[in-house]
Amino acid sequence: SDRVSDLRAKALRQEALLAYNQASDYHRQGRAVEAVQLLKKAIGASRVSEDKTLEAKALSRLGLIYHRGYKHERAVSCFKKALAAVPASVDPSVAIVALQGIVLAYRSLGQEDFVMEVEAEVTALIDPTRKEGPVTEACRERLQLFLDQENLEHQISKLLSEAAEEICLDQVDGGITLLELAMDIAMQAGSVKLEGVVCGRLGEAYEIDGRDMAKALDYQRVALQIFSELGNKDSQSVTLLRIGCLLRGAGELKQALTAFNRSLKLQRELLGSDRVHISKTPRGVVELLAKTLNNIGEVYRTQGKLQPALARLTEALEMKLRILGAEHLDVAATQDNLGLVYREMGNLPTALKYLRASMKAREKALGPYHREVARSKLNLAAVVHQLTDSEGAYKLWEESVQIFKANGDKSLEMAKAYNNMAAVKEEKGDRKTALALHKQAMEIKLAVAPGSLTVADSLYNLAILYEQNGQILEALDAAKRSLDITVACVGSSHPNAKDTKALVQDLKQAAARPLNPKIGLLGLRR
Repeated sequence: SDRVSDLRAKALRQEALLAYNQASDYHRQGRAVEAVQLLKKAIGASRVSEDKTLEAKALSRLGLIYHRGYKHERAVSCFKKALAAVPASVDPSVAIVALQGIVLAYRSLGQEDFVMEVEAEVTALIDPTRKEGPVTEACRERLQLFLDQENLEHQISKLLSEAAEEICLDQVDGGITLLELAMDIAMQAGSVKLEGVVCGRLGEAYEIDGRDMAKALDYQRVALQIFSELGNKDSQSVTLLRIGCLLRGAGELKQALTAFNRSLKLQRELLGSDRVHISKTPRGVVELLAKTLNNIGEVYRTQGKLQPALARLTEALEMKLRILGAEHLDVAATQDNLGLVYREMGNLPTALKYLRASMKAREKALGPYHREVARSKLNLAAVVHQLTDSEGAYKLWEESVQIFKANGDKSLEMAKAYNNMAAVKEEKGDRKTALALHKQAMEIKLAVAPGSLTVADSLYNLAILYEQNGQILEALDAAKRSLDITVACVGSSHPNAKDTKALVQDLKQAAARPLNPKIGLLGLRR
């Protein structure tokens, strides 16, 4: 029975630890209700398993949440229970959070006498002559920081700098750990302003990491809420821009546009005018404004709202040219976007002018074999092809493929270049080369986005080319695979599904005929 009891205690400790860690994440992200539920679970499990340290940690964090929610008496109760579980004289490194929290709560309740008692207890803990339960150097620093709040901002700034260094060295996990420590210190000290700053940095770190973009968005939203409570319009505008970029990356264009426009409105309010006098405005302010306008323009272009996109992008480009110069990469990015807008508006000569300028700037700044140069060539080639220069377009697409290869890339952009090259060969009647290029495109799509509509389209194109070469069985196999994927993605009633089903039926009939005559009914999907 003792063995079972030990195993049960071990399982409960593990359950409590998992609940506490998840609650800590939720707390930092501002998800207080979920954090409270998990902390109560962690407290219960740690009590049954007699894990006093974890119980104290969970109670202290619960107290911080109650304090932030203006439930100060309940917060004091949690902190006192934490100190009862692990007294400061036994383990100051665990008790420090409860000590800091109880001071915050007492101050909010106006009970300064109790504050003085706790501060006296902390002073005794860091007394170098103290013999009972020696305090580690790290804990001593935290306790001294607790008594000297003026150094708090310096301590957190130091952690932010260390985190930034870790992230620059591609040690993002290490950077996030440091930022979480900074966040906990800010929350324990009750510094709402610093909480907002660290929340924003955590959002940026998770965005760089790329594995949990939802968490990146959560942190930025908490930062926005804090800056709104503080009335800090400058920080609000920057945070809204970051939120907009995250939403745009997730395909939430309507929400992204709302965030960008809110950021733009705040920036205009801070400037005191809708007109920007660039020579009289700080460069950082103009750069932020231009970046916001550029993002709004990109969203409008994606939505097909070309006139508003053109207006925003043109305004952004004018600002960037004035403060950054014609060869800056940010200028090149806006020129690229303007080129795409003019292309979609049918103004191909102007589109060509902007896209060429963007490509030249990127080649000069990044070198001829950078991915951004390849992307510029892709966009430029599409316009050149529309201007009936198929040879020039083919050369640009071919060059973009070589750049992607040099970088070890296998992306949908590379597959698109292969598809476009195949289309040029098909136009010239070179079906053999077209078929080989479509196969290369499909191999990439299968590796990058298996089961997607883009794979279905490639299989459909292969089926058409196989049929035109008289390879009916190969065509039928490709068409069936295309149909299966299309139906799975968009359903059997979608026009693409109906077209592919008709192709399958025609190919089945052709396969049944002795001479397998070519069908010749349908064209390629670009």
